[in-house]
Amino acid sequence: MLKDLALFLLTPPGIGVWLCIVALYMGVKSKKSMWRWVVVATVLGWGLATPAMGRVLSTMLISQVVSPKHILPQEADLIVVLAGGMEYTGGTGWLPTKASYQRAMVAYQVQERISSRIPIVISGGKTQGVQYPSEAAVINNLVTTKAQITPTILEETALNTFESAQEVARIAQTRNASTLLLVTSDIHMLRALAAFRARGLDPAPIPVFTINRGALAFADFLPSVKGAYEVHQALYEVLGLIYYKLAGYIKVSDIFYD
Repeated sequence: MLKDLALFLLTPPGIGVWLCIVALYMGVKSKKSMWRWVVVATVLGWGLATPAMGRVLSTMLISQVVSPKHILPQEADLIVVLAGGMEYTGGTGWLPTKASYQRAMVAYQVQERISSRIPIVISGGKTQGVQYPSEAAVINNLVTTKAQITPTILEETALNTFESAQEVARIAQTRNASTLLLVTSDIHMLRALAAFRARGLDPAPIPVFTINRGALAFADFLPSVKGAYEVHQALYEVLGLIYYKLAGYIKVSDIFYD
């Protein structure tokens, strides 16, 4: 409840909403103050709903992702995939979201390219409730063909990124695995790496590209649903890093790897 409220207030469209409320409140005292806040709310609301701003914030996160120089893909002991959600589709039941499917496919493609039987760990618990399947199981069901010819380990306990790091660390210890490849979205990678480093693991990142890397167009500076979503995702990761640090889950050195 508190998490959802905080996300609403600190990410679009919530930021614009509470700024408008402030403007109305200030208008009771002074119309001049009200119009100042209206301008601030309009400018900020506009900027935080554009793909251009989403690109800027996302690039700030992605640029901090660094890969350990000593890890070669063919030397990895495990390929770890972090689930990215699932959704109920009615008659066909639960299916992985586009993000989850893309991450799994990238992991299997990496394994195929390096011609290895490296086990793939799919991490994702019962995020929708204990009465529903785990994200890991849902992903595995959709990629059954590949899973049948590939060693696949399902981690079905973790409900968030930090818990995934904890559970995968246990699996790695059990299998005496020290060299990992980590597959998740490019924008999520920095927080994921920090969580794994905090558990004593130093995986090599295999990011799944989600942010457009082409030249900015005029439309990218106009507010849109796509822009608001991209800004929301970037701010979500920033807030997640701040929360992890304040909660003692990670250290600053886990984020800014050297």
